[in-house]
Amino acid sequence: MSLIGIDYGGRRIGVAVSDSGILASPHSVIANDGDVIARLETLGRELGAEMFVVGVPRRARSTDGEAKFRRFAEELGQKTCKIIMQSYLDDQTRRSL
Repeated sequence: MSLIGIDYGGRRIGVAVSDSGILASPHSVIANDGDVIARLETLGRELGAEMFVVGVPRRARSTDGEAKFRRFAEELGQKTCKIIMQSYLDDQTRRSL
């Protein structure tokens, strides 16, 4: 089973790939401009991906940013007709201070 992991950012999108479903390796970084969904769809087709995993940050307070991640994941699922798993990540606010 081939999976594509997506670390969605405002400027760049990190892409990782897993053939085992257990461990993912870095694949590429895509500039977040233009039709990113179409580029990810093409990449998924080329790699034979069965599923996309989108990391969604969890904040102490709900923000518009979380909604943006969810919209991105929904749009990706509609465009690719693939299963989209949303992985919720811990609040990283002020972690690097």
